[in-house]
Amino acid sequence: SLFEAVFVQRFRDCCPQIRQACLVSLTRWIEGWPEVFLDNGYLRYLGWALSDRQGGVRLEAIRSWQALYQQRTWLPQLASFLDRFRERLEQMALRD
Repeated sequence: SLFEAVFVQRFRDCCPQIRQACLVSLTRWIEGWPEVFLDNGYLRYLGWALSDRQGGVRLEAIRSWQALYQQRTWLPQLASFLDRFRERLEQMALRD
C-alpha cells in the first residue's frame, strides 16, 4: 500500500525530475529485491515511462531497462516486457 500511496502518485507528478527520480528508485528496488519487484505489476511503470512527454524521463526509463537487462538471469521475467513495449522501443530508436 505504501507503493500505491507514494510511488504511484509521484510517478504521475507534473515535475519531470520527480518522475525521473521515481524511475531511479524503482530500478534500485528491482535490483535490490527482485523477488518482490521483478514483476509485471512494477515493470509496467518503466514501460509507461517510455511514452512520457519529457525526453529526460524517457531516457531514464531506457537507462533503467538497460540496467535490468544486464542481469542475464532476469531475462525470462523481462521477456513479456519486451513483447509488450517492443513497438514503442522501435519508435524511440527511429524518431526520438
